[in-house]
Amino acid sequence: MNKPYVIYLLVDNNKVPFYVGATKNFIQRRKQHKYEATHRNTLPVHTKLKTLLNQGISLEDIMILKDDNLTKKQASKIEIRLIKTFNKEGVELCNIRKGGI
Repeated sequence: MNKPYVIYLLVDNNKVPFYVGATKNFIQRRKQHKYEATHRNTLPVHTKLKTLLNQGISLEDIMILKDDNLTKKQASKIEIRLIKTFNKEGVELCNIRKGGI
């Protein structure tokens, strides 16, 4: 069974998550987030990411691998569950969707 998916978090300088994501390519997704944050994208996640990068925090310290070796279905369920859990705990996420691939 092919399990190429990972779950990752974007965290602030206090290690509080502000975004939950799932991807098949963690390294490529990290590059995409950095590009989006530095090239006029105004979504809340990229605005917050740009602020942190401008403070000198490295993307490697912001983008944290949470779970890996997941199927698409597993990753989708975990992403949805994490977003719900963080929202219930009062963590303010920048996710636009409720999760799911």
